[in-house]
Amino acid sequence: MDPAAPPPLDERAFAALYRAQVDFVWRVARALGVPDAWIDDVVHDVFFVVRRRLETLEPGRAVRPWLAGITRNVALHAHRKIARDRRRAEAAPAPAGPRVPQEQLELDEAAVLMQTFIDGLSEDKRAVFLLCEVEGIAVVDAAQALDVNPNTMYARLRAARVEFDRFVQRLERGPRKVADVPR
Repeated sequence: MDPAAPPPLDERAFAALYRAQVDFVWRVARALGVPDAWIDDVVHDVFFVVRRRLETLEPGRAVRPWLAGITRNVALHAHRKIARDRRRAEAAPAPAGPRVPQEQLELDEAAVLMQTFIDGLSEDKRAVFLLCEVEGIAVVDAAQALDVNPNTMYARLRAARVEFDRFVQRLERGPRKVADVPR
C-alpha cells in the first residue's frame, strides 16, 4: 500500500454522517437562497465534497460548521451557474412566433420537395450540393474536407445546380404533389 495514499474511507461513518446531517445541509442550502429546484442537486454536491474530504476533518472539530462552510461554497457555485444560465437565456434570440397555418404548410411542402430532389442526386453531387449550397461552405473547403480535387467539386456543383434548375422547372410546369413530381 502506498504510504502517501489517503487512508480508506470508512463507508459506515460517511453513511451515518449523511443520515444525521442531510436535513441540516438541506436547511442551510435553503437559507442561502438556493432555489427549490436546485436544492437536491446542491445537497448531493455537498455530500460529494464531504465524502472526498471527510478524512481532512480535524478530530474534535464540530461537524455542522464544517458542513455549513462546504454548503456555502457549493451554494455560491450554484448561484453563479444559475446567473450564467439566466444571462445566456436573456441573450438568446426570442423564438419565432407561431406561423400562420398556410405558411407552415408551404414550408413543409418545400422541405419535402427539397428532400425529394436531394434524394435523387448521386452521392457525389448530393455531398457537394448539401455542403456548398445548403450549408454555405466554400467549394475549396468542401473539397478539402472530402479529399476531392476542387475542380472536380466545381464540376459536380455545376451539374447539381443544373439538375436543380430542371427540377424546379418541372415543378413549375406540373402538379405540386411530391408523388407526381417526375424525376
